[in-house]
Amino acid sequence: MNNDSTTPEVQWGLRGLNNLGNTCFMNSVLQALLHTPPLRNYFLSDKHNRYFCQRKNSTIVTRSSDNTNKNPVLCLACDLDAVFSVVFSGNQTPISPAKFLYSWWKHASNLASYEQQDAHEFFISVLDGIHETMQNDKGKGPNPGS
Repeated sequence: MNNDSTTPEVQWGLRGLNNLGNTCFMNSVLQALLHTPPLRNYFLSDKHNRYFCQRKNSTIVTRSSDNTNKNPVLCLACDLDAVFSVVFSGNQTPISPAKFLYSWWKHASNLASYEQQDAHEFFISVLDGIHETMQNDKGKGPNPGS
C-alpha cells in the first residue's frame, strides 16, 4: 500500500497469461523468460525493435500456378518483444499470447499443435529462435526515432 491512498501499488510486470488450450508449458516458460533480467532489459531497452525489424518487414514471394503471394516473414523475437511490451505496460489484465504461439509454431513446425508439449523442449526451441535473431541484432543500439 502506498501512503497517499488506500489502493495498492501496481506491481510492474505482474500479468497473467491465458491458457490457449494445452499451452501451460508455453506460459510457464514465458513467465520465466519475462522475469529474466538480461532478456527483459534487452527487449525493453529496444535492442530488438519490432517496428524496425528488417526480418519482419521483408516478405517471401511464393508462386502457385494461378497467382503470386507475398507472405510476411515471421520473427519470433518481434513477437516476444510485443509480449514484453504488453506484460510490462502496467496493465494487469491477463493476455493471450496467440501471436507468439503462432510464430513459434512457424519456427518449430514439428511442435505445432494444441497437444501438450515438453516445457524444456519449448524453452530450448524459443532460445534458439531468439539467439538466431539476436545474432542479426548484435551491435545495434536503439533505432533512431523509436
